[in-house]
Amino acid sequence: MTEPLSPQPLPALALEGLSQRTLEEHYKLYREYVNRANELRVRLAALDRATPPAPLSRDLGQILADLTGTLNAIRNHEL
Repeated sequence: MTEPLSPQPLPALALEGLSQRTLEEHYKLYREYVNRANELRVRLAALDRATPPAPLSRDLGQILADLTGTLNAIRNHEL
């Protein structure tokens, strides 16, 4: 399995119009997305690929859909 994802550090930047609390809440949400992506990657690696395709396909499809959305959210927060 690959290394777990790690959140980038919260930059000590002040953004005009955003309070420090807002930035901290935004960073907290970002960390939750990173943790969720790591959980999904573990589930993906744990799938038994020797099982018949139908149940595997359903589980695989759901995990991949969730992982795609989560990785997109991470990327959005890193921009």
